[in-house]
Amino acid sequence: MKVLAITNMYPTSATPRAGTFVEQQVDGLRREGVAVEVLHLDRAGRGVLQYGTTWSRLREELDRVRPDVVHVMCGGVMGWQVSRAPCPCALVIAFCGTDLLGDRTGPPLLRMRAAVGVWCSRASVRRADHVVVKSAQMMAHVPRHYPKTQVSIIPNGVDLTRFRPMDRVACRQGLGWRSGCLHVVIAAHGPGDRNKRIPLAAAAVRLLADRGLDAELHLMAKTPHPEVPVWLNAADVVVMTSHHEGSPNIVKEALACNRPVVSVDAGDVRERLEGIRGCFIADANAADIADKLVAVHAGPGQVEARDAMAQLSVERVAERLVGIYETAIARSSTQR
Repeated sequence: MKVLAITNMYPTSATPRAGTFVEQQVDGLRREGVAVEVLHLDRAGRGVLQYGTTWSRLREELDRVRPDVVHVMCGGVMGWQVSRAPCPCALVIAFCGTDLLGDRTGPPLLRMRAAVGVWCSRASVRRADHVVVKSAQMMAHVPRHYPKTQVSIIPNGVDLTRFRPMDRVACRQGLGWRSGCLHVVIAAHGPGDRNKRIPLAAAAVRLLADRGLDAELHLMAKTPHPEVPVWLNAADVVVMTSHHEGSPNIVKEALACNRPVVSVDAGDVRERLEGIRGCFIADANAADIADKLVAVHAGPGQVEARDAMAQLSVERVAERLVGIYETAIARSSTQR
């Protein structure tokens, strides 16, 4: 089976953390014996200007690869363009979050761009042989006319060889974190990432001082991906306060390291934390988040979550995608 994976997010020397989940998915598929070629439309380099060459580059890659499946790894304008291009093979489109949910938190121009992306995403599914979303919340936003039998919920996979429990003391020493303190980690693109609501997490951590608990909030923003497991294992708790999410990777990665998570109810987090003692869903206010952080501090300090992540390993996700490709190929062949 030959697959052409099209993405606007992929690790490069300039942006090593961009689209690491796509890279892991591609690696997982290759280990399953799928011949995957990647067409990277680098939005970090040229922004929306790169979409002007999408059709010509797609035609070149289709002629060169002659794939059985084109897998668009993200929707929006890119997904719409690919869906409209002449494609003699099966088309699978995956949506990541904002491309289907929009953005209600950024400045007006960004919200407008996100709204255009949502329109393009909804229009692109008309020509898709199969659609993949990250959560049940996202599935509810797939256009009603599209058959739900052709939609699969598949969160991003977790590399369990990389994200695993490590010695907490050694990790903290490597990062230079002090002892005798509750270390809280939040992941974001940067301090100005409005969706992650970093000020809300910071306010919750400040409230801990009033309760006699010494705590520090660590922003994990530009950490190289190979170092992320060290940060997670050094943390006492990972907190997530986002307005909206698809299936946040950081939550699954923390659970794979058996680290506690306190999160607002966004994306598929409630499902991921269900039944895991020591992890908590909090209301989106500083007081309740602080209450949950205190509960983590009073708990065992480690959760038993890694086994639950086995079903979301990169390998298991790759197996499910191969099944989707086979179904999409069969559907596409009957429609030609």
